[in-house]
Amino acid sequence: MSATDTVTGTITGVQAGIVVTPATVKTLVVSGIPSPTVAAVAGNVTVTATDAYGNRVSSYLGTIHFASSDPAAVLPRTTPSPPLTPAPTSSAGTSSSRLRGRSP
Repeated sequence: MSATDTVTGTITGVQAGIVVTPATVKTLVVSGIPSPTVAAVAGNVTVTATDAYGNRVSSYLGTIHFASSDPAAVLPRTTPSPPLTPAPTSSAGTSSSRLRGRSP
């Protein structure tokens, strides 16, 4: 963190090495599927557990259920986290999925 005087910009201070401990999980962030995507082509889905401030929560051990509006989608099975990969230190994991239908 740094601080600078608003009148005399040469007056500054810095503190390095601040470690942020995340709060409890607030959101699962799902990413990795491009849009548009090609039907029946497998792709990776990344799920990241974050707190209300966007910090990764590496201690998340909940169960993740995947769903899709595509009735023909091939999705990862409902599973406790981990075994998302890499796990458990990163709080983000990747699973494979395949969409087969059309967007509504």
